[in-house]
Amino acid sequence: MTRSLEYSSIKPTIPIILASGSESRKLMLEEAGIECNVIVSGTDEDLLKDQISNLPFEQQVIHLAKAKAQSVSIENTDKVV
Repeated sequence: MTRSLEYSSIKPTIPIILASGSESRKLMLEEAGIECNVIVSGTDEDLLKDQISNLPFEQQVIHLAKAKAQSVSIENTDKVV
């Protein structure tokens, strides 16, 4: 069941971008009533995963998310990524 943004308590005034091609993440945001645009980052996740493989899993996830968000935010400074 997808909620409309008009019924959400989250009413962003700045456009939101999801820097991931993950359909499940997009669906989670939509179900929460958050409209977003998807821009898949050019981040080489495999290379990055090799570089951070020594970190705990939770830190790896955060590191990957930050890298993707930073990559997309460079050309979208007026939006929330």
